[in-house]
Amino acid sequence: MASTKVDYAKTGLEVLDAVGGEKNIRSLAHCATRLRFTLKDNSIPNKATVQAIPGVVTVMQAGGQYQVVIGNDVVTAYDAITARTDFGTAEGEGETSEKVKNPFNRFISMISAMFSPIIWTIAAAGLIKAFLALFTAGIPLLDTQSQAYLILNSLGDAFIYFFPIALAVSGAKYFKVNLGTSIAIASFLVYPAIYGLYTAGEPVHLFGIPVVMASYTYSVFPIIVAIWVQSLIEPKLMKVIPS
Repeated sequence: MASTKVDYAKTGLEVLDAVGGEKNIRSLAHCATRLRFTLKDNSIPNKATVQAIPGVVTVMQAGGQYQVVIGNDVVTAYDAITARTDFGTAEGEGETSEKVKNPFNRFISMISAMFSPIIWTIAAAGLIKAFLALFTAGIPLLDTQSQAYLILNSLGDAFIYFFPIALAVSGAKYFKVNLGTSIAIASFLVYPAIYGLYTAGEPVHLFGIPVVMASYTYSVFPIIVAIWVQSLIEPKLMKVIPS
């Protein structure tokens, strides 16, 4: 018997209704396979009803979130929900019920929100690197010194190399700070001249003050911390800086 093709856009809308609609949702994000809801009232959705929706694999509750497992087509379901609601827009980010979450759950929610928009790009970059490894070591079809390898390796490596800039974009949205400033901070961290000071291994001083250099290319947490600090300072500065 031929299997029925699932309409994942319809799946998303049915899940939206089953969890109580937009009025019962504090925030919504998705990862590689799941819709991650933070609900106002977790008692409203019936687990059996949600799991019975075509396209839903299972339902889980973890980290203060109501997680609906969809699979690889989760983006289609997510897009259908955000098209009907304000979620996914700056106005619809809603409060994430931070008061009812412990620090660990808040940290998990933050990481999920920041990585969700770029998870597929990370996967694509990883696949390119994997195929290059296969075609240079496993099946020697490419010379690592060739220009073709250089171009293809750059395609797979560039996004991860400048990862702080990608996180600056999603981080600015999460912390609700100025996007341009966040990108400027991340760009400074991976600027070639700054990286050159690190690789040179010589003492670095700023107006006579010793500066401990580090490599921020490929890094994750330094830019997250930097934008968090930005979120603490920026609102205070905006109150006193002339328009």
